[in-house]
Amino acid sequence: MAYSELELYEDRELLASDIVAALEVEYPVAQAAAWDSVGLLVGDARMPVSGVIVALDPSLAAIAAAVERGANVVVSHHPVFIDPPEHFDITHAAFSWPARVVHAAISSGVALVNAHTNLDVSAKARALWGERLELEDIGPLPLANAAREFPHLSGDYPSFGELWHCEMPRTLNALAAEITSLTATDVRVYGDGEALVDTVATATGSATARIPEALLAKADVLIGGEFRYHDALGATESGLNLIELGHDVSELPLLPLLTEALHVRTSLDMVQIHEIQTDPIWNGISTSTLAGGN
Repeated sequence: MAYSELELYEDRELLASDIVAALEVEYPVAQAAAWDSVGLLVGDARMPVSGVIVALDPSLAAIAAAVERGANVVVSHHPVFIDPPEHFDITHAAFSWPARVVHAAISSGVALVNAHTNLDVSAKARALWGERLELEDIGPLPLANAAREFPHLSGDYPSFGELWHCEMPRTLNALAAEITSLTATDVRVYGDGEALVDTVATATGSATARIPEALLAKADVLIGGEFRYHDALGATESGLNLIELGHDVSELPLLPLLTEALHVRTSLDMVQIHEIQTDPIWNGISTSTLAGGN
């Protein structure tokens, strides 16, 4: 959707539809995978915006943070659901979490907007980890099943990953240590820690589907958010090393991209925007800590 900022904001207040339009300019919905749910999933596009929360997930905590700050839009990377819940009965916590989030959002008057795979495939998102590690860009990691992921596109398919070259090859363990210093969190390494790394593939979030693509590209290592165990086993026995960052850790750097898109494409001087960087929901406990007994 093309639009002029003056046309949008000169004579009226900022609406939820303007938030959606701003994301559309940077991360078009047409670039999302066919199975995905993106854009405004909960709320009224005609609603005036009082403030925006930018978060990785449209969680109950994000909605509570919006209410606390007087905001009424949560812009997230992940959608509240891929497939809509079968029901919205929240009597018991055993019922689906997405239904509880949708109920909380509607009850609180908070709209839920997301840019998911349409953000993942953007050049800015694909460049994040390679640039943080100061690698030399080779180009997009070709999709193995492009027509299945994007049947609505004809050729010129987007990519979920990027291929990089290490100007100064380093061991797998050394590369993992660099990442740990950047994220301040532990990573999981699959493969020979002393193997030299020259070609690196990167992807965020669930990266199991990128394994065959990285193998076809003859990468030495694939850096991703998370991998299914048996697929990771198959990758290492096929000659591909893996570095698993954690799904959330791999995608938290995407939040500034969402914030930037809103600042550039909307008149956010009119409202407050808050970027919520949540801590991982898991804790790492070392065996030495357990053995200590105190």
